[in-house]
Amino acid sequence: MVISVQERRAEIGLRRSLGATRGQIRTQFLAESLLLSGLGGGGGILLGTGVTMGYALYSGWPSVVPVLGHRRRPRRHLGSGPKRSHVVRPSS
Repeated sequence: MVISVQERRAEIGLRRSLGATRGQIRTQFLAESLLLSGLGGGGGILLGTGVTMGYALYSGWPSVVPVLGHRRRPRRHLGSGPKRSHVVRPSS
């Protein structure tokens, strides 16, 4: 981030001379970094999925891409307690 600010010192100076506040410049840097991070991450996911599917097809394996957020039933969390069949009940 520091290097990015140093490289763009002239642009920051121009924006300040035109009336931009420090907060506006900070918001611009934040928005640009979030956009570039999101695009880079999305591109990486697409590239990784494509290479994996290509290799799977080349090797004769089935290629399966899971859909995010799709579950048929809720899963039990580990450590949520014993199952009912394992509960020892005192005899009466």
